[in-house]
Amino acid sequence: MTWVFCAGMIRSGSTLQFQLASNIIERAGLGHRMKYVPESEFEPLVGSNTNDTEMRVFKAHICTPVMADLCHSEKAMVVYCYRDIRDVAVSALRKFDMTFDALIDAQWLDQAIYDFRAWTGTPNVLISCYEDTIGDLRNEVFRISSFLGANLGNEEINLLAKQFTIPAQKQRIEAVRRRESGTIATKDSVYDEYELLHHNHIHKGEVGGWRVELSSDQQRFLTERYKPWLLSLHYSCD
Repeated sequence: MTWVFCAGMIRSGSTLQFQLASNIIERAGLGHRMKYVPESEFEPLVGSNTNDTEMRVFKAHICTPVMADLCHSEKAMVVYCYRDIRDVAVSALRKFDMTFDALIDAQWLDQAIYDFRAWTGTPNVLISCYEDTIGDLRNEVFRISSFLGANLGNEEINLLAKQFTIPAQKQRIEAVRRRESGTIATKDSVYDEYELLHHNHIHKGEVGGWRVELSSDQQRFLTERYKPWLLSLHYSCD
């Protein structure tokens, strides 16, 4: 069995990568997606079906020692995405309805940088930039397809690119809301277990929102705190 870890910074497109990789692998008959569980619950999954040759797609943010070992022993591939850490902050503030200070205290951004280094240091990894992915979704489908050895045709690549635009994703979320209406489910519990989409998964998905949504002090704090990482990836620190 080969694991395909769709990993990435929080709020940076890892769910989209999971959807694309899962659809690509399933269309090509190479394997299937796994139901989401926290990274801490991943290890028991490793011992099952060790003799089959299929791919298993698993979404993660944290690179656990077990996952890292699988990568370095060539039993796993990684599809990883990152984003301007300041836009990560904005997206997290929106989704989790938290204050800026609470976000910093939670150390989620520090964890994201730590795991960036862990995931991108694995031997078989496809690294994607959120800004590039959103700007050219078709090319991202092509890159993932080639990386996974699926080699989808142009027609299938074009179809997947159209199916997973931001408007299409919002339609999926709305469909889940309609499906759950009239049940005991609350708005906060609306969740698509197949596509891993929450009711508030997508706000705008914009690039550079931190320049508008964050105060000058917040912008300065994040830019200075993560300046070496930002500069290493050619993000502006003006």
